[in-house]
Amino acid sequence: MAREFPLFTNETSPELLWEQFIEGDMTSFQEIYETNYQRLYTFGLMYLTPDEVEDCIQNLFLYILQHRKSINRVKNVKAYLFVSLRNLITNANTSKKIVLQQIDPNLSSEHNTSSKESILTELYKFLQKLSPRENEIIHLKYFQGFKNMEIAESLGLEYQTVRNTLNNAIKKLRKKPFQTSF
Repeated sequence: MAREFPLFTNETSPELLWEQFIEGDMTSFQEIYETNYQRLYTFGLMYLTPDEVEDCIQNLFLYILQHRKSINRVKNVKAYLFVSLRNLITNANTSKKIVLQQIDPNLSSEHNTSSKESILTELYKFLQKLSPRENEIIHLKYFQGFKNMEIAESLGLEYQTVRNTLNNAIKKLRKKPFQTSF
């Protein structure tokens, strides 16, 4: 007898979608893909070219689809996807070092005329000077909206390590004088 799945709403939790996908519901798989693609893509651009990021994301979801019956239940779908993508990126970069970049390559300081854009340019340059770990944690926290516990799970760190690293990065940022008149 075929199992019936409820209709999805925007309020369906990622974990419920995951469970439904594991049981065979392909609509849930599509929802997981569509909900997470842009965040994964943005995250991947820190490490790879756009084409390489798309390849890694496609490989990730293809792997999940092919191995859905052997993949364990996950407590945090978003963290699972980010860790999995990070692992694929690391494997894709075995021959070259990963260089974390938080700046938008299209943001050029010579073309910025407003003070707000100038401050953003300074901020992006400063973020490049943080350690790779600080940079990654700042990106996940403020650009991807992860909670500290999710960051800890994603990176395989202790919760307190994430808090301390975040605190240190923010202290460094506060020491940098920015003009805030915009």
